[in-house]
Amino acid sequence: ERVGMSSERLNRLATLNRKYVEEGKLAGVMTMVARHGKIVHLNAEGVFGVSDDKPLTEDTLFRIYSMSKPVTAVALMMLYEEGAFQLSDPVSKFLPQFEKMTVWKQGHYEDAKSQITMHQLLTHTSGLTYGFHNKNPVDERYQNEKLIDAKDLDEFIDKLAKIPLLFEPGERWNYSVASDVLGAVAEKISGQPYDEFLKQRIFDPLDMQDTFFNVPVEKLDRFATNHYWNPKAKKLGAMGEESGINQFTGRTLFSGGGGLVSTIGDYMKFAEMLRRGGTLNKARLLSPKTVQYMSMNHLP
Repeated sequence: ERVGMSSERLNRLATLNRKYVEEGKLAGVMTMVARHGKIVHLNAEGVFGVSDDKPLTEDTLFRIYSMSKPVTAVALMMLYEEGAFQLSDPVSKFLPQFEKMTVWKQGHYEDAKSQITMHQLLTHTSGLTYGFHNKNPVDERYQNEKLIDAKDLDEFIDKLAKIPLLFEPGERWNYSVASDVLGAVAEKISGQPYDEFLKQRIFDPLDMQDTFFNVPVEKLDRFATNHYWNPKAKKLGAMGEESGINQFTGRTLFSGGGGLVSTIGDYMKFAEMLRRGGTLNKARLLSPKTVQYMSMNHLP
């Protein structure tokens, strides 16, 4: 109430969370709300998994998948502020494998009319795709190449650059592996492995001690189970720790698009940094103008 929030109404979140767990829609769920930088709501309901009855707690580790993308966007815009690249630069300036690309044109392939730019990668308008949400030969190639099983970003880029684009760069929007490519660019510019770059430049300054690509052995007991919905049985099932993006120990492919693990509190610090215009705890990652620019609509 001191910061203008209703505790009675915030408690409705806990009630809804509990309902989802009791109905079996979620094994566990956590919600956190901040107002003016103050945590006004934190609720944990349910357990680690359908086969793990350990209660969720504030320090539970979760796979954050595509919530890794804003972290990568911040990382690249930090480099942009330092003059490491222009948004109009072709990505081939840093990853020459992308200099000559082909484009799928409804049954045949043609040379791309232009090169992918950094701005197009940051706005998912590059012509890249993901391999799972379209039915076409390009997405099939993504699946067949098993990109996510690459040993590192170098191998990932080598494989990806051989696959045709789904459309001409800048032609339209399509959710894609662009953030993974940006992670590779960050490696080339900084001369550091991407996991080290993020730790040094973002996670340590923001005191995000529980955010990483690989879960430390001593923290594995805090790592929650991943689930899928079984439509036939109409219930949740636990996913195995198979290779690729579901593997979070001993990983050497640092996916800037979907590879991070974090806690609800760590990610709130990241979000609060953005809300404050690029700064938190005396650490400034970005200028307010850059955060404002990132918040604009960049699509036609």
